Amino acid sequence: MKLKIKEKDGFGLSLWLPTSVIKSKLFLRIIRKRSDNNNVKIYLDVIPTIYKSLRKYIKENGHFVLVDITSSDGDKVYIKV
Repeated sequence: MKLKIKEKDGFGLSLWLPTSVIKSKLFLRIIRKRSDNNNVKIYLDVIPTIYKSLRKYIKENGHFVLVDITSSDGDKVYIKV
């Protein structure tokens, strides 16, 4: 998974993360902690199924762009899986 964040003023951040990070215990703990604070109910038992479906899709169709957003200020967010 490739994440890129670029501000108009010049600050940029690029991260390469393995897709398997979405099923890691640390990631799930962070989601659980944040969801309690924001009153968001997240079904953590569904995440392994989502991961398997995502891996299957990538095998069949290749990598794809999940998010490609440019704000009116010129800030950009790009996520490729």
